[in-house]
Amino acid sequence: ADQDAGRRFPDFVGSYEHLDAAWRTVTRRLGLPWGKLPVVNRRPEEMVAAEHVDGEAAALLRNRYAEDIRLFGYR
Repeated sequence: ADQDAGRRFPDFVGSYEHLDAAWRTVTRRLGLPWGKLPVVNRRPEEMVAAEHVDGEAAALLRNRYAEDIRLFGYR
């Protein structure tokens, strides 16, 4: 991790959208054997998360996570 004024910054940030690739990177960097992550608490395929968030809640989330959305290219 890099440091700036005594603060530590990560040298890798994975994404949930590419979790398998991120996990491979983490295990490789740590020198650990790679193993597929278990799938638990899976939502039904037909369930779309965006359908369960109203406009006000979506605006609050966009405001709270604006920097993350910008940095990681989310829409």
